[in-house]
Amino acid sequence: MNKTAIALTSLLIISLVVNAQTDKRASEIEEIIWNTNDRDFNITEIPEKWNKESAVIICRNIDYEIEKPKNQFALKEYFYFHQRVKLLDNYGVNYFAEHSLIGDQKKMSGFFRHDQVRTYMGFKVIKPDGRIIKVNPEQFEGGEIKSNSNTMKYKKAAIPDLSVGDIIDYYYCYETKIGYSGSKVFDPVYYPLVDDFPILLQKINIYLDQHGYLAAKSLNGAPDFTETIDSEGNYYLRLIDNDRERAKESEFVFPYREYPLIKLQAYYLTSTDYSINSNLYLRFFGKAEKIKSAMNINSLPFICKDITSYISAFEQIMILVALQSYVEDPFINMVNNISAKLGEKGIDRKDHKKYATEAYYILRELYFRRVYFKEVSDGKVNEPINLNNFTMTKILSILFTKKKIPHDIIFTVPNKIADLEDLLFLDELITGIRVSGTDSILFTNISPSALHTDINSDFQGNRAYAVQQFPKGFDQTKIIEIPVDDCGKNFEKRQISVAFNEEMDSCLIKEEISLSGLTKNLWDTLVVTDHDMYNEFIKSDYFKLMAVDQFSNSFKKMGKNINVYVEQEDAYRRTMLDEYYKSMYCEKMNLTEFKLIKPGMWEDQQELIFKAVFNTGDLVLKVADDYLFEIGQLAGCLDFEEIKDTLMYNNTYLPYPKSIEYSYQVTVPEGYMPLDIESIKNRVENEYCLFSYNTHFDKGVINVNIEEKYYTVFIPRNEQYKFYDVLKAKNDFSNLKVLLKKL
Repeated sequence: MNKTAIALTSLLIISLVVNAQTDKRASEIEEIIWNTNDRDFNITEIPEKWNKESAVIICRNIDYEIEKPKNQFALKEYFYFHQRVKLLDNYGVNYFAEHSLIGDQKKMSGFFRHDQVRTYMGFKVIKPDGRIIKVNPEQFEGGEIKSNSNTMKYKKAAIPDLSVGDIIDYYYCYETKIGYSGSKVFDPVYYPLVDDFPILLQKINIYLDQHGYLAAKSLNGAPDFTETIDSEGNYYLRLIDNDRERAKESEFVFPYREYPLIKLQAYYLTSTDYSINSNLYLRFFGKAEKIKSAMNINSLPFICKDITSYISAFEQIMILVALQSYVEDPFINMVNNISAKLGEKGIDRKDHKKYATEAYYILRELYFRRVYFKEVSDGKVNEPINLNNFTMTKILSILFTKKKIPHDIIFTVPNKIADLEDLLFLDELITGIRVSGTDSILFTNISPSALHTDINSDFQGNRAYAVQQFPKGFDQTKIIEIPVDDCGKNFEKRQISVAFNEEMDSCLIKEEISLSGLTKNLWDTLVVTDHDMYNEFIKSDYFKLMAVDQFSNSFKKMGKNINVYVEQEDAYRRTMLDEYYKSMYCEKMNLTEFKLIKPGMWEDQQELIFKAVFNTGDLVLKVADDYLFEIGQLAGCLDFEEIKDTLMYNNTYLPYPKSIEYSYQVTVPEGYMPLDIESIKNRVENEYCLFSYNTHFDKGVINVNIEEKYYTVFIPRNEQYKFYDVLKAKNDFSNLKVLLKKL
């Protein structure tokens, strides 16, 4: 987390700052917050156990309110964030010394309606001797960031003379006036109860008027909200939490699944029963309760109906008659286009598996290769569809229903967010298609070179709702298990050769890399250009079905020379690869050659294969008459010290099972001998993962073989030591050096 992460993750904290701090409302807010009767904001001492932390959050208070003022055609949303922090070292001082925040906003929210956000902030510093120094708002620097036609105002707050031992007490507030048009669904919020620093006490208060409702869940040990009445008889929801250690993060932790978390979404409802309402959010919320944590899963069939809706030919005629205007539906146009191409290929719809698979690839090619055969203007393709999981689901489900192919629409929550039982927001759901039958097919991944068998990493190992679309329509919902890949499906193989130059001060490294499955999908946008994919595309049967304009003619319409464009793509690829190798190995790694062998776009050629050549002087060090070669660095770096402390505290989540194999040969210059090479070997394996390596020296060449495998997507906390052992073996190898002894 950074300085603005508190604002970004805390109950709609979109780090905001005022543009007119001197107005009456700013003074009122300052008076309310600074003169609070909350004695927790007078605390100056912290527990001794946190004395070695960089900072400690003494108290955090969040107030959130939704109301509809009488006689106003508007809703109002208020948010107040107040925090008191003790600074214990220079890192803590620097962390809180500057704040860059968004300013007032005004944006359209419908015809003749707009939302207006006014924002406020204030800072004061309490010195160890008790002096209180308020920061003058006139010291804040303001400005604008322009992007296309949009302008965003901001201000920077620099806190002067901040020192170790100080306490900084500050607030951010926003007050939003929303153009009112009946019921309103507010943005969903994920609020972790942990931070970069320990939290002594935090309080969340939510005020809802008689038409305000809340969907909320407390997860991973977070306390629940309690319903409370204040001294003036006002109803509100309160959550109190204390004594939270700082977050221990790593790439193997999904914070929303591990750390105490509050999920919530506010609703303003003009009726309390939306079981038959056409608004999908309100259907999903179901019958209103002041606070609820279980959504209306029975609404999923209606959501499917909305997903698969389109403008029919009859409706197009009616619109034409009524408005004298022809309205096209891009989705049904795409469906009809795919159907026609399948007919041209002679694919029998009775062969459900083949028909569905071919439909997927035609959709992929129609969209991702469209720049070569669609009308182009101003450098952009005139295409109203943005292809993603949702639109893929829509198009394929409409097609399969028309062709009477049994299938389900599947809904799940990305595994980095939550388990299915913790579903709370409609926006959490991601979609896919399952073609039914004895050999069912899942369509969950769509990208320029994805294969239909690739299971999206967000789906792997998840439970999901499957809503049957054909043959029985929108009436059957059941829970299914999404399979987890075998590790061999997602592999990375590297063959590396290393040769030293005559001066022995640098080495030339050549490698050939083969990738498949989801590992390939991570690399394809880095090493495969649009032109590479086009060259594969024109060799396929799909090109004969789809090509309308010649490749070069499309680019003429864009005002570009095709050769210049290809050169630009290649230069960008080399730049990105050069940066990758520097981060993977060392800063002085320089890419000198690159060659793409296969892009891995088709079922019969699934592997992405390329060659790269680079040189570096960072891996070899002269020691007297000998040389020290960092042989372990060729397998990449691992920041083990950074992650090892987190492993024992959390469950581990891996994106997908995978296997990695390295085989490299290091040619030792004549007159030198590697010492103790045969002793470099180890193997650590358990039911979750494997890391092994061995080396031997033969005919002037050091041969190294490495095998790394991850068999699962989840390792429970009580088994973390097994994962730790494997990562430690990997780290030990990456730090290995071989002495090349002069004979």
